[in-house]
This record gives sequence, structure tokens and C-alpha cells, in this order.
Amino acid sequence: MSESMTGLTIPGLGQDGFNIPAMIAGAVFGLIGFIAFLRGRKAGQPKTLIIGITLMAYPLFVSSALWAWLIGLALTAALFIFRDE
Repeated sequence: MSESMTGLTIPGLGQDGFNIPAMIAGAVFGLIGFIAFLRGRKAGQPKTLIIGITLMAYPLFVSSALWAWLIGLALTAALFIFRDE
């Protein structure tokens, strides 16, 4: 097995290939963001709407798995901290 096949990356597009943990974080927090977006739009809660959009978009700009999970957890916590009553 070649060195590029070891670890948690898959050779493919880009310089380092796909980072599996970062992709999982993007899927998990993208789904949370989509639900927050729908809830914010339906309830007329702009904070929830904006955090939901941010949760869906940030994985496109973060390639590190650690940062993807940390940012996702922080934004998910923000949903509860800044929720509109």
C-alpha cells in the first residue's frame, strides 16, 4: 500500500486528497445548519437563520478536521446561546 493511501485521507482532487473527518464534520454540521436555517426562516428568527447559513457554508472554507469540528461545535452552541425566545 502506498504512503498516500495510509491514514484518513483518500487520494483525489487537490493537493492532500480528501480529509474524511473534515468531510464527516461538514456533513453533520451542514445538516444541523440546514435544520436551523429552516427553523429560523419559518419562525422569523434572524439569528437562527444566520447561524444556520454559517453552519452550512463554513465547511467549504475549512480543510482541517480539528478546526471543522471546533468551529461546528462553537456555532452549534451559538444556536442555543443566542436563540430568540
